[in-house]
Amino acid sequence: RSVVRGRCVAEQIIVWGRADGFNPTSNLTPMSMRVRSPNEDDQRIGNLALRGFFNHYPFRLEGVWVPLYRPTEIPELPFGDLITLEDDFPPPRLDKGLGAGRLHLELPEVELSVSYLFGHAPMPGVKANEVTFPNDAPSVALARVPYQHHVVGADFAATVSGLFGLRGEAAYRHPLHYDTRDHVPEPDLQVVLGVDREFGDLMIIAQYLGRHTFDWEEIEAEPMSPSGAEQIPDLIPAPIQPLFAEQVGNRLAKTNQMIQGQTERWQHSAFLRLQWKLLHETLSLEVSGMNNFSTGAWMVRPKLTYDITDALQVPAGGELYGG
Repeated sequence: RSVVRGRCVAEQIIVWGRADGFNPTSNLTPMSMRVRSPNEDDQRIGNLALRGFFNHYPFRLEGVWVPLYRPTEIPELPFGDLITLEDDFPPPRLDKGLGAGRLHLELPEVELSVSYLFGHAPMPGVKANEVTFPNDAPSVALARVPYQHHVVGADFAATVSGLFGLRGEAAYRHPLHYDTRDHVPEPDLQVVLGVDREFGDLMIIAQYLGRHTFDWEEIEAEPMSPSGAEQIPDLIPAPIQPLFAEQVGNRLAKTNQMIQGQTERWQHSAFLRLQWKLLHETLSLEVSGMNNFSTGAWMVRPKLTYDITDALQVPAGGELYGG
């Protein structure tokens, strides 16, 4: 039996992948880093999209078209008077939209899918539009510029002997013009493999996260930052202006490595989520954390949720970062 389902063009939040929290195959929905909420999904931003399905059990074919570009939002960065940061996004042209497809296999014992996407990445890179020296005073104009990429992905979820759940996800990303444009990241491969198990009222999810960046090169520079902008002198003599412009380029290259998560050739991380349900499952205590053994970065996110009624929840939480 075959069934075709479709949706009209409307703002949608589309999340792909079956791993928990980290989904390298999900490149359709931008995020807002300006939102601070105990609910992770509150950071997702809807975008204009057309989505359709063709069902023929046990297969399901999914197609998505996103005609207009919408980027991931970042907090305001107070660089000061010497450095400006603007957006340089593609115009709203339908021929510059994003297209993606996903083929699912859904069986009682296992679910898996393969996917392909081509279009602009939600997180832009940063490039120097202009470095000038009016009256020997440095002025740097930066711009957030998106890039197009191919992403081939796969994911699965299965139950092993009724004891625990096993989930995995992998995606290979190949950006266009990565070898000629500094704001474009290198091709990389991301892998997530995890297990989940319930012990009564306690849920445990543990995952390994790996990333390999192809054609990676180490950059000996500090990334651009608002605090670094304060160290730029007010006047730079003409003989060292070319050196200053070169330093800006090196620091931007390091910044783009940081933005795209490519500060190391190989990265190995672990993710753990613990959830404990109490008071007849009306109170949920949860803590999740991630540690990147390659870069030293870590994150801890505690969360408490109380269900007042079936339709009303009160969540509270926080985020701690280091590295």
